[in-house]
Amino acid sequence: MGLVLLHGLRSAEVMALNRDDVLLSEGQLRVLGEGNELRFLPLAPETTQLIDHYLRLERPDPCSATTVPTIV
Repeated sequence: MGLVLLHGLRSAEVMALNRDDVLLSEGQLRVLGEGNELRFLPLAPETTQLIDHYLRLERPDPCSATTVPTIV
């Protein structure tokens, strides 16, 4: 909700975001808007920290699991 309110994103733009659109090292968010217009939005340091925490702890990359299920 913070991205919508603080950065003026439309709900469809937020729903279309994926991990590659979050550029934490640059402090930016890549958004594909209406008319396929690509925008780079600056993120506040607090927002960057919250997103980083979320991605590392709440939504870890499923490909980084140390064990792979075996099909027998």
